Amino acid sequence: MSLPLEDHAARRLTDSRLPAVLVDARRDGFDSVHTDDADGGRLVAEHLLERGYHSFGFLGEEQMSQAYQSPGQRRLAGFRTALASAGHRLEAERVRHTPHGLEQATKAAKELLASPDRPRALFAADDTLAAGALRAAGSLGLAVPGDLALAGFDDSELARALELTTVRQPLEESGHTAADLLIQRITHGPTATRETTLKLELLPRHST
Repeated sequence: MSLPLEDHAARRLTDSRLPAVLVDARRDGFDSVHTDDADGGRLVAEHLLERGYHSFGFLGEEQMSQAYQSPGQRRLAGFRTALASAGHRLEAERVRHTPHGLEQATKAAKELLASPDRPRALFAADDTLAAGALRAAGSLGLAVPGDLALAGFDDSELARALELTTVRQPLEESGHTAADLLIQRITHGPTATRETTLKLELLPRHST
């Protein structure tokens, strides 16, 4: 789940003929269920553009290894591409990466938002980061959404409690679909691999 299947692990599964389904990861030769993170970034960009914003920032999680592209990196890429298609540039100085956690996100967002040239709309790669950005905005006296629009990703309980605009991932549907694929593979044996992409949904709330 959510991490690339490394070569040695893939060989072990294949050699043992152990049925397996990947969730939020893809690899040739394996069934998979996933969402399109880049499309999620696009949804956020289009939503903020429709709301009339023209100045953007991004808050993501630090990645310890560059051997693979993380969901946050894909969300940033989709966000950046959609903004560029509408004629807007996401400057490097308006992109921050931080260790995951509420306190760390608050600190990183505060550094970004304290700048005189701060963004007027901020996309956080997950809801915990967005909650940290909301705390940072409050500590700087910035009203959300009056002074800053804020969007997250996941549709966690935190996002619902804080009325954060976010992108909903169909996590329960992912589990059901993966289990169904696994049962089919156990029952019917080797078949052509299947790749299932589930739809993301942007949920507008108070923060934008």
